[in-house]
Amino acid sequence: MSLRHVAMFRFLPDVGADRLRTLEDALSKLPDQISELEAYAFGQDLGLSDTTWDFVVVADVADADAFERYRSHPAHVAVVQDQFGPIVAERAAVQIQL
Repeated sequence: MSLRHVAMFRFLPDVGADRLRTLEDALSKLPDQISELEAYAFGQDLGLSDTTWDFVVVADVADADAFERYRSHPAHVAVVQDQFGPIVAERAAVQIQL
């Protein structure tokens, strides 16, 4: 049994491509820094529907304890505060058992 965390984001207006590249670069480093991550994916919405969110992060971990270690890991906290914090208008998240 494992746990999947899905976080969706809507960005503030006028978030540019350079800012998104910086965000994605920071996210791409997390799997090497956080051993609890069994699988990790993220990306911008493809724009195929007008009811979608702008960006998603999907993280698979072993269990609720591993999720808490991921969530509180200093590298993750830094990305949340430094990269997402200044550009996020809305966030929604869910954790499900696989």
